[in-house]
Amino acid sequence: MASPDQGDGDGEEDISLLDANSFSEHSPSARNLVHHDGEDIEDISGKIAPMHPIHMMKPPKKIADEPDVDQVHEKRHYKKMLSSKEMFGLSSYWFGWSALMGPLLFIVMPVQVEQLSGSERKAIELGNTLILGSIVAIIVAPVSGSISDTSTHPWGRRSPFIATGVVLVTLSLIFMAVANALWIYKAAFFLLSVANNIAMSPYTALVPDLVPQPQRGVASAWLGVMAFIGTFACSPSLCL
Repeated sequence: MASPDQGDGDGEEDISLLDANSFSEHSPSARNLVHHDGEDIEDISGKIAPMHPIHMMKPPKKIADEPDVDQVHEKRHYKKMLSSKEMFGLSSYWFGWSALMGPLLFIVMPVQVEQLSGSERKAIELGNTLILGSIVAIIVAPVSGSISDTSTHPWGRRSPFIATGVVLVTLSLIFMAVANALWIYKAAFFLLSVANNIAMSPYTALVPDLVPQPQRGVASAWLGVMAFIGTFACSPSLCL
């Protein structure tokens, strides 16, 4: 007859040791796997299976006072609401551009090209000049906008390009006015096209840069109204 101590020892040994067949029979879903210090999974049948990396990952600990990422991003990119006066100032360049280009393309340039080339070659030379300006716009506009996106100038990303473009536009208009040869006139118009697109492409990016999301529809309306006023105020029919 076994002593109580021996009976207890046998019971503990029976509990601590698992019969492979019994474990497999009563727990088929466990697949006879036993963990060993979180490193490997040992099959009772003798096979070793590495633990999947996802089981070894610990969930990140969140600090109680840690700010939310979305809140930090929103605060960093916060834009103040613009007044009507600021909207007017933002869209004023669009008014000036519309007031300039309408009379220039439809009234001034045909007269100047005819004076420099003669009435017989007026249509050909005017067409060549305008095509040259269109080609320049296709190339310069995206390049200027892309460079301004990554600019780190102390004046800001857009302001240096707008200021440079306005100065060059002014100079090119003066050269067009005093040109006494067709090639000089075409070169001045080429400079005008380059300068206009240097300024215009960064200028159009000011709306998403400065205007908060709820006011962007209003800002676009301001741009449209100012362009219409500029076009109407200096339309060819009124200037003739």
